[in-house]
Amino acid sequence: MNLKTPEFYQDEDFRAILWRAERLDTETDINTNINQNDRQNDRQNDRQKFSKRQSKILRLIDGNSSITAEELAQKMDVSVPTIYRDLKSLHIKWSGPAKTGHWVFEKQ
Repeated sequence: MNLKTPEFYQDEDFRAILWRAERLDTETDINTNINQNDRQNDRQNDRQKFSKRQSKILRLIDGNSSITAEELAQKMDVSVPTIYRDLKSLHIKWSGPAKTGHWVFEKQ
């Protein structure tokens, strides 16, 4: 945290000076700092909270954004409703016509 080194003095009694971190002066600085930390934590948590199945779904869609839910279910050896449930939790939805559309991330 780049704190100053503590200072110790001993005369008749013992005295120690411990320095605290510099204060952020403005509310904007505080909010900016919080937002940066939140975004970093969100990215780390997102990586950790996906199941293996969800991670594989993401890889398959990344490789072919027009893969169908039925194809995903076959490749994953799960039911189509399970695929749709995972896609919903990943905030992914189908965009465009049924035959020529593709998967996209929903804006939150």
